[in-house]
Amino acid sequence: MMVYEDTAERHLFDSFCKVVLRHAMLDRFREFPYQNKWLVSLNHLPQPILDDICTTD
Repeated sequence: MMVYEDTAERHLFDSFCKVVLRHAMLDRFREFPYQNKWLVSLNHLPQPILDDICTTD
């Protein structure tokens, strides 16, 4: 019986992890449209603004 209980606990934990990861993925996909409203790719910034951001040693 010990092997069955261990296997059942592993399956339960595996199912729990899959549910948590699935919900994390769905939350992330819901955030994408919101972030795309505010994020700007560095390729779209004009050169003077990039020069202000950049530092050199």
